[in-house]
Amino acid sequence: MRQDQLPLDKAKHRLEWVGEIQPFKYLLHLRQRMKIGPKLRIGFGILILLMFVGYGWGIVAGNRATEEINRTTNLRAPLALVSGQAQANWLKMEADVQAYLALGDQSYRINYEIVRKQFEGNIRELETILTQSQDLESPEFKGLSQTLAEIRQHYDAWNELAPQLFELRDDQLQREPALRILIVDAAPYINTIIVDTTTIINTQKQQTPTAENLKLLSAMYDFRSSFYAMMAGLRGYVTTGRPGFKFEYQANEDVNTQAWNTIQSTQDLLTPSQIDGLGKIESARKPFLSLPPLMFEAVEGPNARMDLRLFRTEAVPLSDRILGLLDRQAGFQQELLQSELNTGREQLATAQIITIVSAVIVILAGLLVAFAIANDIARPILRLTEVAQTIKSGDLTARATVTSQDEIGILADTFNSMTSNLQYTLDSLRMEQEKSENLLLNILPREIAELLKNKPDSIAQQYGEASILFADVVNFTPMSSQMTPIELVQLLNKVFSQFDNLVEKYDLEKIKTIGDCYMVASGVPRPRQDHAQVITQLALDMQEIVKESNYFGRKLTFRIGINSGPVIAGVIGRKKFIYDLWGDAVNTASRMESNGMGGLVQITNETYNLLNDEFICESRGVINVKGKGELPVWFVHGKKKST
Repeated sequence: MRQDQLPLDKAKHRLEWVGEIQPFKYLLHLRQRMKIGPKLRIGFGILILLMFVGYGWGIVAGNRATEEINRTTNLRAPLALVSGQAQANWLKMEADVQAYLALGDQSYRINYEIVRKQFEGNIRELETILTQSQDLESPEFKGLSQTLAEIRQHYDAWNELAPQLFELRDDQLQREPALRILIVDAAPYINTIIVDTTTIINTQKQQTPTAENLKLLSAMYDFRSSFYAMMAGLRGYVTTGRPGFKFEYQANEDVNTQAWNTIQSTQDLLTPSQIDGLGKIESARKPFLSLPPLMFEAVEGPNARMDLRLFRTEAVPLSDRILGLLDRQAGFQQELLQSELNTGREQLATAQIITIVSAVIVILAGLLVAFAIANDIARPILRLTEVAQTIKSGDLTARATVTSQDEIGILADTFNSMTSNLQYTLDSLRMEQEKSENLLLNILPREIAELLKNKPDSIAQQYGEASILFADVVNFTPMSSQMTPIELVQLLNKVFSQFDNLVEKYDLEKIKTIGDCYMVASGVPRPRQDHAQVITQLALDMQEIVKESNYFGRKLTFRIGINSGPVIAGVIGRKKFIYDLWGDAVNTASRMESNGMGGLVQITNETYNLLNDEFICESRGVINVKGKGELPVWFVHGKKKST
């Protein structure tokens, strides 16, 4: 006999005398003749009746607590929740404005408008909740109304300020005083100096080539070339703020002044028209030279960016006041919420005591019913429960023993069938889940896949340092026109599979392939210090393996371009999504490939500076890149041997 059966048998033995009493004897006889269904209906009917009586008593006692909780639920909790949502939305609005002023990305401005409407909805919801309060004359209501009025007032001021910030950010001349001085104020003087200097030089060329005239002509050329260099340095410093451009301007200003003094000292060699032009230059040069210090002061001072100054001096204090009011509102409501919840808990405690007493009565009645039906139901169900517990622990091979044809036997048989079906379903589900996981990891990096499973919205991450590689087949279009579609796919599959193995070897991230173009990133989504070195080594290995391989009787040549810089990486959309990169660094890497040479690896100056003299690099010079202008580029021929 099992140990768990002993208490039931002992209880049965102690209650046998009850069966000798005539009324109970009749009931026991009736129980033995009844089916399981009627037994359960009668037994549980008694229990339900007792439960209704007991819980009805508890409900009456709990109504008072419920009324207090309802007040909390309908007023305090919504006010605290909406206040918190308003705080979160306001912080998002402020962050979007900051991001737009810093980056100029229209997506931040669009998102700002979306969040702004949500914030306005929060304010309206707070006002609606307050108007539904039943105590409109209370000090609490008046205080909350005053706080909302202040928030609304500050928000109206913010709505007038935000368009000004956006307008300044979109108008470069308005937001950058130094650039406005250069383009608006200095431009007439610059044009006068350049035009009259060129006229004087052309006149001087026609003079007799004596030593004095040639020396004067050389001074004129020095004046003009140094002035051009001054303008280049000035323009570079105004637009970038880099000290090197300011030094370039100042150095060439000294050369320009020396050349000007030389020309001034030899006016006796000039023609009247040249002397007249010289006067025009002097009348333009003097006011022009007074402008660069103003530009330097604008660039180096706190007002270099008027939009950021306006944000710092007006928007931030205004935002702090709104956040302070919202925080005060949320904190006050949380305190009231806690106080009223404590009162509700005390009233609920009283109701719980009543419920416990009722529950004890129901339990005692339940025990009586349990003793009555134990022999017919409990023990077979216990055996079935043991099997269920075994299955719950993970053993789906366990099966219940069918010992009868009654309802318990039918239940055991059905349970066995259900267990078999469950085991088959779980095995199938496990296989399908493994397939899905493997498929997802073939599309996305593991880190991004985990993020996407936990947060199925758009994912975007900023990486300050990364390197991007583009590789493309040279003369792919004419070659593909000579191949069947199947041959073309087989060729690309072979070469890209080789590239995939190299990417996996160096623990980099393949982004995508488009036609014959292959894109790889280093430093995303896993940041690494050697992102430039490892992707450069990958490019060299790719060229080497292509050079050594034969692709169905064809030899291929690849152009490879690399650039380094900040990128934005993420997954957007809801269907057929991919992990992709955006940013100027990505566009420049693509230009490095398209402007490269077959069989070589071309890198930008940014990547070259990160290689730390570890690779054999050859300067190609400066090339004209679409959308970027002239850029210095390098060819990488291999890695230097360590000494």
